[in-house]
Amino acid sequence: MPVLYTIVVDKLKTMKLPKQLIICDIIWRIEVRKYAGKNTMGYCDINKRLIVILKGMSDFDSLSTLIHEVNHAIEFTLNIKIGHNIINKTEAPITSVIFQLFKTEHT
Repeated sequence: MPVLYTIVVDKLKTMKLPKQLIICDIIWRIEVRKYAGKNTMGYCDINKRLIVILKGMSDFDSLSTLIHEVNHAIEFTLNIKIGHNIINKTEAPITSVIFQLFKTEHT
């Protein structure tokens, strides 16, 4: 079974969003932009294999949004339906776990 995703990070000393993710051997670019769409914190463009995150959010909100959009990318890549309800309910707990791991590993 392929690795679902690999996060590529420039520096692990401070929180930075990755520039790309590899999901089932497919590269998805990550861009942080001043505008991500009306009333949205980010989006996943399946045709361009691009995830856009709104610039200026807290680290927690940025990572949470990235996790949300990664779930959409996984849906597309694996041709499955996770559903917004599940994505919305799981993104904050997953983000919290990642922050705990990051803090433990790198402080």
